[in-house]
Amino acid sequence: MISRMRQQLGPAGFVVAIIALVAALAGGAYAASGGGLTGKQKKEVEKIAKKVVKQGPVGPQGPAGTNGSNGKDGAAGANGTNGADGEDGTPGTPGTPGEPGPEGSPWTDGGTLPSEATETGAFFMEAGGTEIDYEPISFPIPLARADAEGIEVKTVGTTQTDPDCFGSALQPEAAPGVLCIYSSVLPEDSVEVQPPGLPGAGEGDIGSAGAMLVFFGRTVSNGNPIDAGSFAITAP
Repeated sequence: MISRMRQQLGPAGFVVAIIALVAALAGGAYAASGGGLTGKQKKEVEKIAKKVVKQGPVGPQGPAGTNGSNGKDGAAGANGTNGADGEDGTPGTPGTPGEPGPEGSPWTDGGTLPSEATETGAFFMEAGGTEIDYEPISFPIPLARADAEGIEVKTVGTTQTDPDCFGSALQPEAAPGVLCIYSSVLPEDSVEVQPPGLPGAGEGDIGSAGAMLVFFGRTVSNGNPIDAGSFAITAP
């Protein structure tokens, strides 16, 4: 019966009929309330309507609405705290020393005294009871063999000067290609020069590593003839 009524009245008409029925059953309560439904009656009507009326199909989607206006920018956040300092790294390994440059070195490729370079030395001789003594001198840096063969030897005593030996026993100097022997005790003719080796090997010659001084003592100290001085040699 209810199904038939719903078919004849339709969903909306059926709900209205149910509401009218509930109102009629309420009788005097409805009249006394001034024409309105009580809360309990409303709940009963809604309950009956939900059971009877089925939800209709979903309608088509409506057009998209317009975008809303942008919201206000938020307040800037507080600055973060500084991070802790990192630990110190381990020290790097020391670098290897570089090779010394050629400048300032007295050596050439052959290990000999460079051209026009000068080297100096000192000597002391004591005849030991005789008037002749032999004292070797050495060149810290050897001369090239060809340079040694062309060296001119000059002796400068207490009574002589020479333009090629322009120094002194305290500060020996020599012109290029010259060996200067400075005697600080005796005249110049008190000393001769020979090549290193046995006495008498050749007056006035020198070797690439040094020479032999021949001392003719004329000053006596404690009974022994002595002489002392210095030398300078400059490569050609």
